[in-house]
Amino acid sequence: MAEVKFLADHGENVIVSPDGETVNWNFVYMGGVAFSRDPLEMDRIVGLTLSESGHVQLGLTYKNPAHITNVRAVLHHDVKIVNDIRVHRKVCDIKVQLIRKSDSGFEVTFTDTKGDKIQCTSVDPNKHVWLVVHLEFGSILASTGKMYSDTAFDQVKGENIQLSNDNKEIGLRDPHAGTACCLSRRLTPGTAVRLSIRPIKTGDKPPRKYHVTIGYANKDPENFKTEFSDYLRVANTGTPLKPWHTLATLRKSGEISIQFIDNNEIRIDENLYPLRRHPGTDHAICLVFEVFRAGITVLGVEEVDLSQFRDLDPYQEISHRVDSRVQAVESSLQGGSQLVNFPEVEELEDLKLDIENAYLDPLPTKPISSGYCKILSSETLYDRNQQRDSVDRIYDKIQHISQSMEELKKQGQRPGSDLAVQKVEEIRELLEKLLDPRSPVPSINDESPLDKTNLEKIRSQLRKNYQKIISDLDLISLIDILFQKEVLSFTEYEDLRDKHKNHRKDANRDFVGICLKRPFNVAEFVQAFEDTNQGFLLSMHQ
Repeated sequence: MAEVKFLADHGENVIVSPDGETVNWNFVYMGGVAFSRDPLEMDRIVGLTLSESGHVQLGLTYKNPAHITNVRAVLHHDVKIVNDIRVHRKVCDIKVQLIRKSDSGFEVTFTDTKGDKIQCTSVDPNKHVWLVVHLEFGSILASTGKMYSDTAFDQVKGENIQLSNDNKEIGLRDPHAGTACCLSRRLTPGTAVRLSIRPIKTGDKPPRKYHVTIGYANKDPENFKTEFSDYLRVANTGTPLKPWHTLATLRKSGEISIQFIDNNEIRIDENLYPLRRHPGTDHAICLVFEVFRAGITVLGVEEVDLSQFRDLDPYQEISHRVDSRVQAVESSLQGGSQLVNFPEVEELEDLKLDIENAYLDPLPTKPISSGYCKILSSETLYDRNQQRDSVDRIYDKIQHISQSMEELKKQGQRPGSDLAVQKVEEIRELLEKLLDPRSPVPSINDESPLDKTNLEKIRSQLRKNYQKIISDLDLISLIDILFQKEVLSFTEYEDLRDKHKNHRKDANRDFVGICLKRPFNVAEFVQAFEDTNQGFLLSMHQ
């Protein structure tokens, strides 16, 4: 069987060994840079709260953020790093203050809530100086205003920063930015690849958190660099709408086996996953990996005995897995609404991913009568009514957890981490969209077939007129209508508006990316272009 290695083309935050057998996470730049909105003022305290888990650097710059066009270059050449901080599942409050030293010089001090000085550095008294927060990697969040309400972050920020609506909290938009890599050959049905996963140690100490995310694309590895170039180098790509499908995240070390059972099913260790593919697509798939503080080694490729999998139904199996994950989350509820051991963020991320793989499918693998939603055909073991009942049951349980958290908030208690609360809300909203026939997300209640032909025609025109759209699109007036018509979600709407304030063309690119990534109501979409006098951008005669 042909030898398989890692492709030489990969993300900037990973490195492939010379023999191609191993890929390692190798942090270079994640785009997580933010600046204080205003320069530091004498004796005025800037409060900074760090939470969740990750690595962050605090620094200073004399460069006015309003004049920064290349954040990466400024970080490397115009920022003085004052302190490196590691945060793991805790809250860390820091006070930053510009003060006058006894010898008439100026310095900036960083102190904790106990008043202990963490670090200090002298600054030029004749220049304005801004605070720099560099989120290196992880799920770490940084916020201002919890101690002092008149501070915020500047709109100018790194390529991978998610900025809250009030400009007071930042986090990494994509924790896997620049970490993609793939195998040099495609996997075909009836074959399996064996891999070994291990944590990347700092000295002799392994990281507390590490993982490998596994996905696939219907692409040839030879085209990986050209077709996925936007995702190999951290750039101003906005929402990470990646051109591959994510199957699972593994948070363990040791040997694993990825088995391609047939054209529609893949097995990772003991878990079975349905593949999202167009009917008639070439059977081979390109395996894509994203690593976080972990390394992967290819151990070999082997044939798979397909007879042992003939009676397995991936849809039924993944639905059962969703039920098990919900039960594990629900077990965190003890004594009514009292959350004793709130579920880890990772548990909730895995649950959301399994729900998406079980019930959403923008690229159907089997003939179905409900458009782009993954409703199983009658010959499968898991029929439509069972699926609807399953979603209803899951929604009731998630709703109960969400309501319990609201009760705890009213009592002044903090129900688990902010990210965990956010993930529960994301799952609840996803389930609501699945159950709501009006939603632009494919719905299991939607009996009318989506016109795939018209959708593909619109997408074709978006590609053909891409440069014109990026240059001329009046985005704000368009998305106001699309949001009102529920073609765009609230998150998509807010992200596009925020991006448009400083990066109009990048916001237009993000909008096109959303349209190419997921299904939408074609009639409402076209009408919105017409209503804003922009129908010419969808014309075939550009």
